[in-house]
Amino acid sequence: MDHQALNKWMLEFKYGKKEAFGPIYDMTHKYVFHYALSILKNRELAKDVMQNTYLKIMQKISSYQDNSNPGAWITTIVRNLSLDELRVRKKEQSIDVSENEYLFGVQENERDIDTPTIDLAKKVLPDDEYQILAMCLFLNMKRKEVAKILNKPISTITWKYLKALNTLKEHLEKGGISNED
Repeated sequence: MDHQALNKWMLEFKYGKKEAFGPIYDMTHKYVFHYALSILKNRELAKDVMQNTYLKIMQKISSYQDNSNPGAWITTIVRNLSLDELRVRKKEQSIDVSENEYLFGVQENERDIDTPTIDLAKKVLPDDEYQILAMCLFLNMKRKEVAKILNKPISTITWKYLKALNTLKEHLEKGGISNED
């Protein structure tokens, strides 16, 4: 993700150019969805959080700081909304549609969001490692920024990031996802 371009669109949107919202969405929607999904473990809830994220961006764009990191700002919104959703749903039991495709089917537009490498990462990595990997790779965030957002030491973030990369590399060298994984 190009932080400079995203920052440019964020500033244009902040200062009244409503057409700038489209490019913001185009540059971030896959990341927003996957990051919410990594926290919520439910496609439908992740879609809801994704929609709420963009509503929140519209509501709070005036608080966006000029020339700050737009990816970190958006990640904070997604994370907070996802955690709020988890608190609300804590007592409910849900069924992940993606794990029960034979019951619910999968809509074609849902498949457009996924890639085999992302699917593999979601499947083989622990949640915290997947989130760190997603922030570093999809948003090109520095590990220092990720550490600040997740409120963890940078050494922990670096260790988990490298561990996630190695785990993913090992699985890719073995041929990706098998039925036994």
